[in-house]
This record gives sequence, C-alpha cells and structure tokens, in this order.
Amino acid sequence: MLVSYIITSWNRRDTLQWHLRRLSMQIWDKPFEVIVCVDGSTDGTQKMLRYWDASEQFIRGQRRGYNAKYFLKWYDTGNVDRATPAVARNCGIRHASGELLIMVDDDCLPNNNLIAAYASKFNPKEIQVGYRSSQRSYLDKEIPVPIEEGKMTQYYQDWTGGTFRKGHFTTGNCAMATEVARIKAKDGSIGFDERFSGYGFEDVEFANRLYEAGYKFVWNKDAVIWHMNPSATNQRTKEQKMAEREINRVLYDKIRKE
Repeated sequence: MLVSYIITSWNRRDTLQWHLRRLSMQIWDKPFEVIVCVDGSTDGTQKMLRYWDASEQFIRGQRRGYNAKYFLKWYDTGNVDRATPAVARNCGIRHASGELLIMVDDDCLPNNNLIAAYASKFNPKEIQVGYRSSQRSYLDKEIPVPIEEGKMTQYYQDWTGGTFRKGHFTTGNCAMATEVARIKAKDGSIGFDERFSGYGFEDVEFANRLYEAGYKFVWNKDAVIWHMNPSATNQRTKEQKMAEREINRVLYDKIRKE
C-alpha cells in the first residue's frame, strides 16, 4: 500500500526541514511519497525544497538503523498576500497517489512509528485522528526546537470512547483513504472548502461533511506527533489568528445553512 504524506507549510522553513529529516527515521520499509504544499512562503522555503535531497536523508537514516525511503514532491500555491490552508491542503489531496493519505502540520515532528501506526489500522470507512504530545523526553536531543507545553491528553479524552464531537477534528495529525479526502465541498472544491482563508474552521467544516457522509471517526493513540512552539516558528500573532478564526466562524455558520 502506497502512503501519501502531506505537509502544508507557510513561512516555517527551518521547522519544515526538521520534519523532513524525521521522516527518514520512520519505522517503515516501503517507499512513500511526501507532498509539501507551500502556501506562498517568503522565507526561502521554496529554495530549500528545490535543493532537498531525499536520497541523502535515506542514507543518513540508514546510518541510524532506519530503512525509510520517501520521494518528495512539492508545490506552491503562490498566495503570498494571505494564508490559504484549505487551498494548500487541497493541492496535496489532488496530487496524492497513495491509497492512504496522512496529513501533518509543518510545525510538528512525527514519532518514528507514525506511518506504521496509521497503516496498521487503515480502514477506508474510517477517519483516524492521532495524538499530539509535548513530552520532550521522547525527542532526539539533536533537535533544537522549543516544544509546546501543556497541551496533552485533556483535549482529546472525549475521543477515547470513539465518539465524534463537533470541533474535535484537526488536520494537524490525521489519516484517511485518499478517495475519502476528495469529498466534494459546497463551493465545488475537492476536499476542503476554499472559501476559508487564514486560521480556523476549514478543518471542522471538512470533518462535518465526512461525518454526515457516514464515515466513522476513530482515535489512534499510537499515531503521535510533537507540536513545536508556534511563536518560535511563525511571525503571525495570536491576535491575528483569533481575528481570522472569528471571520471563519461566521463563514462556517453560513456554509452550514446552505
């Protein structure tokens, strides 16, 4: 089974590099594709990707006892003026070749068994949601990035019973069949509704459509990522993100009534 691993990125070149390096340390012996969708970054991300050597990362991984080999594809939305995560995610969904599609944010680092954890529980009728941790002890000491503190299992406890609750889905760490991710949005897009821009609610609206289409949401506690400190990786302020979120909340309510 081919796995498509999608990362959407905006102005996080350095943390994206760490993310890509971690992928060469996956406990997964089958080739997989990594699709990076750059959302109009202006920090040199595109240049870094242009010269990224996935085969070199494979060799480095082998030296550490891993055998994970991926091939990298990347695309740029060109949306410099505004953040468009829905457009970027759809870019990845559109170009995915695998049967299993995994989505992880650029400011996160995957556990070594992330792909294996999702693949072992793959069911085309289910949406898997993984776990976000801030336990520094599990990370390689060579990764000099601040890890977000405080967000542990509390937010996700409601998932342990297998019950989907509005707003508890995030695209920061999830997996599903690629064909499922290509569900049609109300604006005609394939995947996420591209009327959303900026931070928030495009993932909730996407999840609601999947839920109403009859797909089951399941918790995968073995699919772990570590979330890095957003303030250290991106220049957007909390106030900007909250303002964008409020605009998207109003849009979300409008779309739900359509």
